[in-house]
Amino acid sequence: MGGTVPPGAGPAVEARSGALLTGDGRFAGHFEEVVFAVLDRSAGTPTLAAFRKVLAHPL
Repeated sequence: MGGTVPPGAGPAVEARSGALLTGDGRFAGHFEEVVFAVLDRSAGTPTLAAFRKVLAHPL
């Protein structure tokens, strides 16, 4: 995902970009399987929290 969002855009923007691939997103249904790997070593894991919030609904 790093190449698809502006540098420094923040975890929420990155998570929303990933959501385009799932559910009712613009590219939903174009891929058989989508796998997200989120590396977050920050205190409080803000990046992981953003992905969990955006992608929380079952697919």
